[in-house]
Amino acid sequence: MKLEDAITSIVKNPVLANLLMLTLLVMGVVSTQKMVSEVFPEFSLDLISVTVVYPGAAQEEVEEGICTKLENAVEGLEGIDKVTTTASEGLASMLIEVDPDTNTNKVKDDIQNEIDRIDTFPRDAEEPVVKEIVYKEVVMSMALFGNAPEKTLKETAKEIKYELLAYPNISYVTIAGVRDYEISVEVSEQILRKYNLTMQQVATAIKKGSLDLPAGYIKTQNEEITIRTKGQKYTGEELRDIVVKAQADGSMLYLHEIAAIKDGFE
Repeated sequence: MKLEDAITSIVKNPVLANLLMLTLLVMGVVSTQKMVSEVFPEFSLDLISVTVVYPGAAQEEVEEGICTKLENAVEGLEGIDKVTTTASEGLASMLIEVDPDTNTNKVKDDIQNEIDRIDTFPRDAEEPVVKEIVYKEVVMSMALFGNAPEKTLKETAKEIKYELLAYPNISYVTIAGVRDYEISVEVSEQILRKYNLTMQQVATAIKKGSLDLPAGYIKTQNEEITIRTKGQKYTGEELRDIVVKAQADGSMLYLHEIAAIKDGFE
């Protein structure tokens, strides 16, 4: 049927014209409902970060024990433009620039798989964290202030964050402008001399006394049971009773007896 004949038939048949218009309207409404609309969209920056925490390690230890192994793991993977690795005290970080023409999620999965194969990280190193860096537009910001200690304000901000995340239309909330928690252990030179200790011995005692250690697993007919000792300390109060040294008379020298332990901020 020619176009002119079709138009003539529609003009002469108003019922057909109305049905055609109704069909177009219904299809438009359905397609609009399925369309994803974002006022403040987030988008990928084609960047992937890898971080590994190595508590108490010097920069040289982080470089040799973690950074070099990370670089070797991702070397040769497709879709990677540039790799920048940084070693600092207690932390290894890697920033990977992805080829814009490559699927970033696929590259991230490949990186994760390669890093998961590394079994020669130092025992005290924590699990690597691999994540894609995306840009998020700020929709709204709130300020929390008051005549209260910094810790109280931070804990209150956390409570507000969790309450906001309980709303179905809110998917992401972050807290900014606050310092991270830090536990300081201060030992004077006089105390070290009195008990014939070095600062390294004290640090080693704290490290060994605050660890979660895997202890193997047990296989049964129906399941596999993982055994793990839970010894990680998270507050100054928990660190108090770490044994620093066994004395000649058989008594134990505890951390709180030689150090001032403070829960504070960086």
